[in-house]
Amino acid sequence: MKVLAGSRARPEEYEPLRQAGHEVVLAPFGGARRGPISDELLTISRDADLALGVNLPRRAMAEAPRLRALVTTSIGIERVDVESATDLGILVCNSPSPENFNGVAEATVGLLIALSLGLKRKEASLRVRGWGQDSDRGGLLMGRTLGLVGLGRIAAGVAQRLQDWGVRLIAYSPRTPQERFESLKVERAESLDDVFRDSDFVSIHVVATPETRNLIGERQLRLMKPTAYLVNTSRGQVIEEAALEVALREKWIAGAALDVFAEEPLALESPLRDLDPERVILTPHAMSHTWESRAGGLRMAMESALLILSGEAPGTVVNPAALPLWRERFIAVA
Repeated sequence: MKVLAGSRARPEEYEPLRQAGHEVVLAPFGGARRGPISDELLTISRDADLALGVNLPRRAMAEAPRLRALVTTSIGIERVDVESATDLGILVCNSPSPENFNGVAEATVGLLIALSLGLKRKEASLRVRGWGQDSDRGGLLMGRTLGLVGLGRIAAGVAQRLQDWGVRLIAYSPRTPQERFESLKVERAESLDDVFRDSDFVSIHVVATPETRNLIGERQLRLMKPTAYLVNTSRGQVIEEAALEVALREKWIAGAALDVFAEEPLALESPLRDLDPERVILTPHAMSHTWESRAGGLRMAMESALLILSGEAPGTVVNPAALPLWRERFIAVA
C-alpha cells in the first residue's frame, strides 16, 4: 500500500513501513501547510492508502478513494479536518507518546520556575545593567498555589513533579473523577473563576475544541492577583489574546509564559511581541520539543499506521464515529 509521508522526517525513518511491504512517498513541502492544497500534493494524494504526518483538506480526502487514515506524529489534531474525515469514513489518529506529554510537563515546570525566580529580569540585569540588583529577587514556588485548568496527562505530570515542593495544587476539570484528584493530591476547584482567583500561578492544560475556544478572557484575567503569573503550553485558542495583551500591558497580572498562540506562526506585528521581555516569556510552540519527543511521536504514528494498513483500528483513533463506515469501506472487502 502507498503511504504519503511528511518530508520533515528522514527517509530512513520510514523503514518499518517499507519492511512491511508498503511504498513510502514523501509529500512536498512537509504536507502540513494551511491554505489551498497545491496541485502537486493533490495529485500525489489521490492514490494514497494512508497519510502520515500530512494534513489533507476535505477535497483531497474526497478525491482519494483508497485513503484509510490520517495519522499525526504529535498529540494535537487541531490542524486536521476531523469532521470531514469522519464523514468520509477516514480514521484520524494522533500520537500521545509518553515522551511527548512528559516533555510538555517538564517544560511547564521549567517555565513556572523561570517566572517565579524572575529569570528574564536577572538575565537583563547582567546583559544590560552589568550586574544584578536587590530588586531582581524572585520568589519560591514553595508556599504558593498552582491552579491547573484541566487534569489530563500533562497536568497530571506537572502535579506529580511538584508533589514534594510544598506547593498547593488545585485544578478545574469538571469531568474528571474525584479519584484522580485524590491520587494526584490535587484539590478540586468548583469553578474556573476559583482557580484564577486563588492561584499564584495558573497553568493551562486543555485541548482546543469549540467548547474551550476563548475559555479564558477578561473576566478570568481580572480575577487574578496582580502578583500572579499565567502559563500556557496547551493551545493558544483557549485564551482571548487581546484581553491577555491588555492584562499584561496594564499589569493586571505579574507576567506570563506563552508557548502557543491563536495563530501560528505568531505574526511579526503581534502586540504580544512588544510586551516587557523581563515579564513575558514567548517561545515558538517548541518549549517541549526534544529529540526524545520527536522519536516517540514518530514511533507511535508508525505503529498506528502499520495496524491500520493491516486492517486493525489502533487505540489512537480520535474519531471513533468514523469506524462503522471505515470498516464498511475497507474491512468488509479485505
